Amino acid sequence: MRLPFFLLFLFAFTASIFGQKLKTKPEKAMNDPKAGKILQEVKGKIASLKSFKIDFNYTFSHGDSKTKESFAGSYSVKGKMFKLLTKNQEIYNNGTTIWTYMAANKRIANFKE
Repeated sequence: MRLPFFLLFLFAFTASIFGQKLKTKPEKAMNDPKAGKILQEVKGKIASLKSFKIDFNYTFSHGDSKTKESFAGSYSVKGKMFKLLTKNQEIYNNGTTIWTYMAANKRIANFKE
């Protein structure tokens, strides 16, 4: 579960991490051969790691408007467990269950894999 989640996470943030503007719809980008090659390379490197942590800052704009939103967080993986932390949300996975804590409504939801 940690690898597919990380790859989705990585793909979602790749454009902003490298300062590029996404000029195509995400579903088209997912079928891009260059993107597929990069994701396969990253997948191979990540699969060989026992643990890793990524700190990130993400900024995005809404369509043609000049409104921008930003948030920061961290993503940690150790074995089959992972943790994703942002200001408003925390997601924990112990390898069998995922817990999501939403700070706005102070609620926890959990899901069995």
